[in-house]
Amino acid sequence: MSLLITAQLLEDFLTCKTKAYLNLAGQRAEPSDYQSQMERARADLRLRVIDRILSEQSPDSVVRGVELTRSELGRGPSFAFEVTLSSDTFDHHFDGLKRVEGSSKLGRFHYIPILFHEDSRVRKVQRQILAVYGALLTRVQGTMPEIGIVWHGNQAICSKIRLGDLRREAEQLLESLAELQRNSAEPMLMLNDHCPACQFRERCRQKAIGEDNLSLLRGIGEKDIRRYARKGIFTVSQLSHTFRPRRKGKRADSVVHKRHAALQAMAIRDKTIYVLGSPKLESNATKVYLDIEATDDDRFVYLIGIIVVQGDSEWRESFWANNPQDERAIFLKLVNKLARLGDYTMFTYGSYELSFLRRMQRDPKLKPQVDQILAASTNILSVIYSHFYFPTYSNGLKDIATCLGCTWSDANASGLQSLVWRARWDVDRQEQWKAKLLQYNLDDCQALKAVTDHILDLTAGDNSTAPAKPASMTGLRVATVREFDERGRVRKWGEVKFVHPDYAFVNRCAYFDYQQQRVYVQTNRMLRKRRHRPWTHRWRKFAVTRREEVSASACEQCGSSDLIAHQGRVAIGRRKPRPRRSFDLVASKSGIKLGVIECRSKLYECRKCGSVFVPETHRRLDRYFHGLRSWAMYQHIAHGLSFGIIREMIETFFGLRLNRNEIVHFKTQMAWYYESTCRQLWDKLMAGHLLHVDETQCRLKGGKTAYVWAFTNLEEVVYMYRPSREGEFLRELLKSFRGVLVTDFYTAYDAIECPQQKCLVHLIRDMNDDLVANPFDDELQAITEPFGALLRPIITCISEHGLRRRHLRRFKRAVADFFHAVSSSSPRSDVACALRDRLLKNQSKLFTFLDFDNVPWNNNNAENAIKRFALYRARAAGTMKDTGLETLLKLLSLCQTCKYKGLNFWRFLCSRKRDIDDFAAKPNSKPPTQLEVCPEEFPDRWRSYRARTMDRNAIGAISKD
Repeated sequence: MSLLITAQLLEDFLTCKTKAYLNLAGQRAEPSDYQSQMERARADLRLRVIDRILSEQSPDSVVRGVELTRSELGRGPSFAFEVTLSSDTFDHHFDGLKRVEGSSKLGRFHYIPILFHEDSRVRKVQRQILAVYGALLTRVQGTMPEIGIVWHGNQAICSKIRLGDLRREAEQLLESLAELQRNSAEPMLMLNDHCPACQFRERCRQKAIGEDNLSLLRGIGEKDIRRYARKGIFTVSQLSHTFRPRRKGKRADSVVHKRHAALQAMAIRDKTIYVLGSPKLESNATKVYLDIEATDDDRFVYLIGIIVVQGDSEWRESFWANNPQDERAIFLKLVNKLARLGDYTMFTYGSYELSFLRRMQRDPKLKPQVDQILAASTNILSVIYSHFYFPTYSNGLKDIATCLGCTWSDANASGLQSLVWRARWDVDRQEQWKAKLLQYNLDDCQALKAVTDHILDLTAGDNSTAPAKPASMTGLRVATVREFDERGRVRKWGEVKFVHPDYAFVNRCAYFDYQQQRVYVQTNRMLRKRRHRPWTHRWRKFAVTRREEVSASACEQCGSSDLIAHQGRVAIGRRKPRPRRSFDLVASKSGIKLGVIECRSKLYECRKCGSVFVPETHRRLDRYFHGLRSWAMYQHIAHGLSFGIIREMIETFFGLRLNRNEIVHFKTQMAWYYESTCRQLWDKLMAGHLLHVDETQCRLKGGKTAYVWAFTNLEEVVYMYRPSREGEFLRELLKSFRGVLVTDFYTAYDAIECPQQKCLVHLIRDMNDDLVANPFDDELQAITEPFGALLRPIITCISEHGLRRRHLRRFKRAVADFFHAVSSSSPRSDVACALRDRLLKNQSKLFTFLDFDNVPWNNNNAENAIKRFALYRARAAGTMKDTGLETLLKLLSLCQTCKYKGLNFWRFLCSRKRDIDDFAAKPNSKPPTQLEVCPEEFPDRWRSYRARTMDRNAIGAISKD
């Protein structure tokens, strides 16, 4: 190919490589009306902007039609337009250049590129074009411009685009263009969103249909096609044989509507409409079908069309706006029409109409009416996307409606063509263009009506017929996609829904528990005798193992020590307090036994103020002491037993009948007791030289999502709850940490100002996944193989000498050579480029452990801590609230810290110590013997709950003197 690379060729290459190849090959085709319209709009924008700049600048400071050479730019004009770059490979025309301050080979100034774009939005293609302009400009002035300027839209808006991060991508684009110019092979055909506006669209579509190309399916992107190609799937027909229905997971947070490309391909192969799941679509007797048309830059909606069906009657109406000021007027007409209909259901195709309604909802005067319209609106496309698979290559209204037999008055009618018609009407105001738009809009409404009615028939009828291959597209049959087991039988998960309520009643009476407790117990004496009756029997009498006498030394009201201790009934009419009993577990070397503590007290009267009181220790005596709470929480935290199982174990082993909620509150009490311990652990983490961090997701009760962060070093572990994964809190939380931070590659950690070590295990696992997915990528091999050869001797040295800097620093030269080789390479494959950029981005954080002592090269400590929480999460997902999760994480921090320190978590709890290091120094010291009271700092809701449960547990039924 001998043609030169031009600006138009660059834009074609970025939108479609096949289009660029055909233009280089010299093939020509008549441009579409939309393409011609955009070229005229761009030329008009260029003239308007240049005229504006000429009016603001002196004539000598603006030049036009110059060559891009150092001598021409060295003259220093403020603006240069229609600049040409000519060489053996390029014949490139720059839209413009602007002079800015900054040193270069030209002097104390340099130039930045200017681009004109007719669209109102600046997209990725325009950013890439500006980057290529900057790369070509760098070859002349020696300085890469930091920014570029885009003039865009009908309003001639000026936007600045940063080019620093796109420099490497621009060089790769230039190299790819040069290779396309040298190579005569046509690139792989890939249909995309640019095809409707391309002059080669019919040629490419016919070729794609002949090849049965996967890009015909509009829901599949280039990355998906390459992924299928690695599996040996190259055509739509091959993809159609890969669909397998899957059962929804039991722990799914919500209904996820995924579009299955394989099922879409199967619908095309079988010429059958497939229905996935159970679609629900309701409608009133009055149906409204809405379609709107807007200008190309979405400045305003100029046409609203509706079809209203009421019973057997049907009428149509269109609302036309000449300019943006008329938009609100036509919308008010629509609102008034809809207000007269009463109850109705309005259908739209896509979210554009709904977005327009929400925009009009911002007007306070229109908000009540728009709220009613939105409540009655249904997006048919969302229903199709979730459940319906038509034998079409896309879910576009025109494709599906054509499949059902609909036609348009104009054979060339399309969304892009409507933009051309509107632009022509704006120029000459001829009625033929307005008539075409009105008819096209009503044709869309009619197509929406046909598709909606068909879907309503499918959702209301029987969709259980088997798939069949009809003779024509108009005779399509419907097949329901069901879930099958390995033997081909239909899976039926969950509760059976019976048609007759009598059947449902009989089915409920057939459950095992129901028959054991209601049926068999009436005829089986043994079952009747052993039938469980909660909270009805009297507890057996417990032998008291310890007795305590509580006395008072001062009045609680006035502080006087002149007290009278009364026994029995006194003149004031009050009896001395009854003995109160508490329960504890006493651990010894031979086992655990139940301890029953009886607390007695006298009634005291103050001679000074006359108040009568019972000592506070007796009043607030805790029902269950620390030993029993420790045993319950040890079973729950360390072994993952549920509260129901712990309740049964306490009753079986110790004869105590506890309410499950009391055990739940054990966790709250223990978390409060060890609050200071968790603070000590966090202070040690912040004062240390090493910190590992990792996070994971957790689902709370009600479907709420939470995140758990694990902070650890080699000994201490602290878990923390956060409602989201946003890492902004880390900067404030870790501002006092001055050690080395070991993390994965989550970008939130990059904002923390301290030395960091990225987990190399994460990196090599990602590399291995890329190698498995791309086994024939030599450029990827050229990066990953030297990286493995670099790591192996380092890990061997660590195994022999440990994490010592004096042994590891000799590898720093090899690391520098590796990164130098990576930075000088220029891979072309996407995977190799992504890996190269990732390595260079984290260059200073991958081998930090070579400069420090006792700094690991992986994040296994934090991952092990997260794994411990994940085991609990697997059993309790969706059952905890945020407060319950916070209390759990405090106790889990203690358990994991004891594990890292090599301590026994159960022994630590029994010691009643709040300092883990103190326990580690004296692990065999016996805890003090004392009465335990419910603290004043504890929430009042727990104290009131405790009083209720104590009454319900019939405390007075326990034996007393």
